[in-house]
Amino acid sequence: MATAEALKNGLISDDILSYYDVKTRGGYLALAIVEHSYVHFPGKASDRQISTASDDMIPGLRKLAATFHKNQVKAAMQLNHAGSAAPGQCVGPSPLPHPLRQTVPAQLSQDQIKEIVSAFQHAALRVKTAGFDAVEIHAAHGYLLN
Repeated sequence: MATAEALKNGLISDDILSYYDVKTRGGYLALAIVEHSYVHFPGKASDRQISTASDDMIPGLRKLAATFHKNQVKAAMQLNHAGSAAPGQCVGPSPLPHPLRQTVPAQLSQDQIKEIVSAFQHAALRVKTAGFDAVEIHAAHGYLLN
């Protein structure tokens, strides 16, 4: 799920804050998982996707976590790398075609894999620093770690 309401550079927009504020009001939810966010710029899945790929994102992510918490809802952020489903640089652990798109990803080197693992680690730390309660790894339909 994605609102596609982030700013072009992945920053949290006022539209995202408003959307999640409305969705979490009323005391009906204990936990909400925010739409997928990219951890590494080449792994961006869509144009206006949320970014957790740099420290510049922390202030906006902090506002988003605060939006959930003011409504008494725990917040989790979904992290991903689009892998073989990336519209730009399509990559994967091996050059096997994506099952739906039939695109063949470039095979990642061991150093590239380590870089992406590090990107997930740093994104999780940014999310924690911003005040989120949990992270979820999105790893389906061709996204890394699928």
